[in-house]
Amino acid sequence: MAARADGHIDGKERELLSQEIAKLQPDDELHAWIQQQFDAPLDPSVFARTVDCPQGKREIYLVSAAIIDDQNPMERAWLDQLASALELDPVITRELERQLLAM
Repeated sequence: MAARADGHIDGKERELLSQEIAKLQPDDELHAWIQQQFDAPLDPSVFARTVDCPQGKREIYLVSAAIIDDQNPMERAWLDQLASALELDPVITRELERQLLAM
């Protein structure tokens, strides 16, 4: 959803998203859920309410952080809003982003 923060997902973002999802080795349920989110509302608080467990919150943040364009301030702002809506501690979000860099 972070990739949609600027209003659309272009071909480059879609390809990057597919690559990052594959790295996470999602099960069929998670993969289907991610695909459904392309049509979901962009409001991070609405999005966050669909997640009901700590692991799910971390996974959603991780997938979103994986596809964000750090050069796009709208996408970064959306990711920060998502972290807040998911009630993720900044220490956790920094660790998740560190893990992404190590991949």
